[in-house]
Amino acid sequence: VPAGSPTVDLKINGQDGTITVAQGQSAIVSWTANNVAAIEPCQATSQPSTLFQGVQPSRGVRDTGILHQDRYTLRIVCHNSAGQTAEDSVVINVGMYSGPQISLTARGPAETQFRESSITIPYDREATLRWTTSNATTCEVSANWPGAVPQVNEVSERGTGNLRRDQTYLLLCRGAGNTQNQKSVTINILPLVDLKIAPAGSANFTDGPINIPQPGEAALLWSTANAVSCSTSINWPSGAQPTTNDTNRQRLTGMLGGTQTYTLSCISPSGASLSDNVTVNVIPRDRGVILISRIV
Repeated sequence: VPAGSPTVDLKINGQDGTITVAQGQSAIVSWTANNVAAIEPCQATSQPSTLFQGVQPSRGVRDTGILHQDRYTLRIVCHNSAGQTAEDSVVINVGMYSGPQISLTARGPAETQFRESSITIPYDREATLRWTTSNATTCEVSANWPGAVPQVNEVSERGTGNLRRDQTYLLLCRGAGNTQNQKSVTINILPLVDLKIAPAGSANFTDGPINIPQPGEAALLWSTANAVSCSTSINWPSGAQPTTNDTNRQRLTGMLGGTQTYTLSCISPSGASLSDNVTVNVIPRDRGVILISRIV
């Protein structure tokens, strides 16, 4: 542009060219002209004509008001005292406004795919939340949300931290015209069922299987949590049975004559079930061999 030539920059919502806004929303028109006449430097026109019309100063900002029509074209022409002109234009496309658009999904620690509605993960493990928000003016979340409240237009994800009970996370966003949208996702937590075994008198509890000599006995060690009910296999040692919140409880099996598999099962508040089992192999002792020689 030669020195002294007029220039003008017309923007809509801070952007050049064409933008799209939702029906029922407004937009901000702004312009800046340089090297223009001091009196009545610019002339605005628009289609429809009521949106942006008439003599304009060299710079300004204007709210369009609520937009209903499918398409608006705005144009501004500015001149200098020598009669040279410069112009710029923008286009507003208006789409149907359906309110804020949001999504909320989650995945477990060993998963690569995010899922809607609900997922189930092991006890004391972390899930990852992923969300998107758009066309919103404000967003809010449930009290258990991990970290900061999502922004009104973003795509992000965040870990929940290790969870020991079921959690439901809620995301609600509000938009123009009192519209709102909300999504929730539930993380169901499996019960903790941890069963181990060792030879009687040993502190070396393992997942098994183990071998003990016949006759002999073994010791069971178990922990349970996040459960509403627990049950055992029919061969479980007699006495008090496992409960829904045990920590490192032990029980001797009694003397065993053969191989045994013990099973402990629990059900979580959400109805998820989990079982664990251990096996002890009972090895017969060598009876020895007596040789009798016959003397002739």
